[in-house]
Amino acid sequence: MADFLKGYARTNKNEGGDYAWSNNPADPGGETFMGITRRSHPDWGGWEMIDAAKSSGRFPANLADYPKLIELAHALYKKKYWDPLLLDLFCNQAVAEKVYDIGVNAGPAIAIKILQRALNSANKRGKLWPDQEIDGIVGPSTIGGVMACERENRIKGLLSGMKALIGAYYFTLMESNERLEDFYMGWLARAME
Repeated sequence: MADFLKGYARTNKNEGGDYAWSNNPADPGGETFMGITRRSHPDWGGWEMIDAAKSSGRFPANLADYPKLIELAHALYKKKYWDPLLLDLFCNQAVAEKVYDIGVNAGPAIAIKILQRALNSANKRGKLWPDQEIDGIVGPSTIGGVMACERENRIKGLLSGMKALIGAYYFTLMESNERLEDFYMGWLARAME
């Protein structure tokens, strides 16, 4: 079954790595630590330590003086993204990692809808496994679709479809808000990874 630690390591790189802090005015999430946005997770326990670190002239470099931040980030990602997506039940690590990465960046429901759409396009018009309802909910049908996709040796195509769909999603976001074009290169690299 899929391994959270491997998925976490990959997404952590995409989010800037350990102790990465930013407050980009173009980012709708606002203040961000290791991909955790203050707007989405205002009650996360790490904000108190980050606020305390801001009083230092070495901020944000001094965030590395707070190793507990890594533990708290790890716990949030497991609880809020990996576990609700039921990724421990996925038979394919690469698919689980892609779903997780999309979930962290775009939201869990969008990640599952992208997976469901890609499964529906990879199933030879329903001949290899049944079409998924595009509902953004992980259930036995979605997990079974991934298992069937692996059994039919179509994972590479599934991942390519997911990459294309998340790329298209990012373009839609940028077209609706040109400030998000600041993230163009990073989002494109992340989508194609």
